[in-house]
Amino acid sequence: NTLGKFGPLFLKAVDLVISGNQDIIDDELHMVYTILGIFIIPTCNKSIETIKNGLNVFKYIPTENMDEIIKKFEDQINEHHDTHLADNTFVADDSHKKKRYTCSTMKIKAKFILYSIFKDEVMNTIIYLGNSAKRVYYASSVGLRGFETIIQDVTAFDLKTTAHFIEMADKLQDTENKLKSGYYGAPLSSFKFLSEFLGKPGCVRPERFKYQCDKRVFDEEYTEELASSSLNYIMTEYINKLNEFKKNLQVETEVVVSPDGIGDTLEKMLNTPFIKFHNKVIDDIAGHTFRYVEKSRVFLMNKVIKILKMTFVVHIIAIIIIVFLFLIYITKQIKHQLHIMDELISVILTVPLSVYNSSSKLKR
Repeated sequence: NTLGKFGPLFLKAVDLVISGNQDIIDDELHMVYTILGIFIIPTCNKSIETIKNGLNVFKYIPTENMDEIIKKFEDQINEHHDTHLADNTFVADDSHKKKRYTCSTMKIKAKFILYSIFKDEVMNTIIYLGNSAKRVYYASSVGLRGFETIIQDVTAFDLKTTAHFIEMADKLQDTENKLKSGYYGAPLSSFKFLSEFLGKPGCVRPERFKYQCDKRVFDEEYTEELASSSLNYIMTEYINKLNEFKKNLQVETEVVVSPDGIGDTLEKMLNTPFIKFHNKVIDDIAGHTFRYVEKSRVFLMNKVIKILKMTFVVHIIAIIIIVFLFLIYITKQIKHQLHIMDELISVILTVPLSVYNSSSKLKR
């Protein structure tokens, strides 16, 4: 993987998984916004605008005629005014001379926006897991490249080994800093379902790698306390030792041809303090990451099942409510609004023709 054959494919696959899930969730969210923007908000605003236009007619009727009309249709006007006041937001301008009633769809918008909030927790989990998997790849690459960098056998290793080692080390440190800061979705402490891995969770391995816990060999660098700590702490110690190794790195270029020379070179590489530490701690890094994936898979599946159940229940309830609202409330309101419009038309028709002809605004 570190030679540039399968590593880039792995990293691209991780990015594709993250972006694929992001696209699916965003498509669902865009559909909600489309329904909101094209159908619901314009319909609400159009209904209110129609009523407002009917009421605006009264602004241009002379006072003497208005008094007569109000006396005749006082009950109908008051009833409509009370309904209009209850359904809208009262606004006064700075001069306090003019006042108006405006329709507000903010509540409707807020309810639909709340629908999209659930995506944050799900997407944060996916983004964190994807980039956490890269951490294992970069750490493995650092170990292998560091192993090759100690003695650059030009017959076996690339001359650019040291440059590749430094590149992988920098990428690992950058990824680790972003994971801890919450740049990739959220920090580890934000995921409640992973809280058991904070503090000192002990030996963390998936079930198929549990045997590794009994085979660990501790020393002054790789202590039992370190191996039992959280991944954040393990990575902090790992990067500290990596930086120390980079700082004190002494490269020896040799040509190894004899079997004895190969054996001596291999022993020298394996006994390097950082390489010894890496070969032990890499299992802990991978173990934590694999367990995160297992726990997150359960969390995401439960989340999806929960949302599906909620959607099904809400859908059934909404259908029942819509039917009852239409039969009991909406039909009644339609008749009521038709009655109001009939009264408004009657009011308008009672305005004398001379008044209409004298006002260009009233004609419009």
